[in-house]
Amino acid sequence: MIVNLLSSWIACGPINDALMPSTPSSLSDVKLSIPPIVTNGGVASTVRDAHVRDFHTITLEDGCAAFSKDTHNLAIQSLKTVGEVMKVADAISLINGN
Repeated sequence: MIVNLLSSWIACGPINDALMPSTPSSLSDVKLSIPPIVTNGGVASTVRDAHVRDFHTITLEDGCAAFSKDTHNLAIQSLKTVGEVMKVADAISLINGN
């Protein structure tokens, strides 16, 4: 199951505690789909929040952007430390089982 997560940036973080459990063990088959937003802003904070909650994350490096290519690239490099990073085409192949 893929959950399209529309982030609600509030004090508790992008993943609202009221919407998501603290420990996602009951959601082991759930994958989060983060809508395309700014790489070093909403994408980074949402992916890090999901990582802290033990979700496996995949950031689509060509599915988001920042205000400069350097900023985008730095954010993508940083996100590799907390989850997978791949291109949209690779994610489509993964979903299709290829």
